[in-house]
Amino acid sequence: MSKDKITLDPTLVQGYKDAYRRMFGGIQLVLEKIAHASVASIGCGTALDAEAQAYFVLENMVKDGGLMNFTGIDIEASYIETAKRVIRNDYGKRVNYNFLAQDAANVDKVLRDGLDAVFVSHPDVRRDPWKEIIGAATKVHKKGGILVATFAHGYELDELIRAIEDGYKILRTGHERSNIFLVAQRN
Repeated sequence: MSKDKITLDPTLVQGYKDAYRRMFGGIQLVLEKIAHASVASIGCGTALDAEAQAYFVLENMVKDGGLMNFTGIDIEASYIETAKRVIRNDYGKRVNYNFLAQDAANVDKVLRDGLDAVFVSHPDVRRDPWKEIIGAATKVHKKGGILVATFAHGYELDELIRAIEDGYKILRTGHERSNIFLVAQRN
């Protein structure tokens, strides 16, 4: 595969932004906007929705002119290499993207500064150790931080709810496009 920059279709990126906007429509986040956000996208794959995740955080959680560190984590090294070539960074110096080929169960050892937002994309809760992964993310997820998870199957949502029930307040669950989603806030 070529190491050249890959360009995403802007229509695809806008579709993800619109989907996140609908997922969060009407939710009042119980936090003040911050000057600098730290974000992790666990299971980021090739980062198709990273721009939309960054957009959501910048629009809803970060003060005007504020900055964000965005770390995408996936266990598949080939996905991470693609993510590094795909990301457009429409936000210039406001967003610092970093992509790591890493076991998500070790997120607490990689990201130690505390997370304001955690995105979890399509976890396979029957195959992957999601209780350990969420447990590790919880260790570095700041109080009041936002958790957003998308799933392909309802049983995955049920499993994640059981894994987070003691540490998070569930703000919304539902369907968006072909995904089931959950939005929660860290207690």
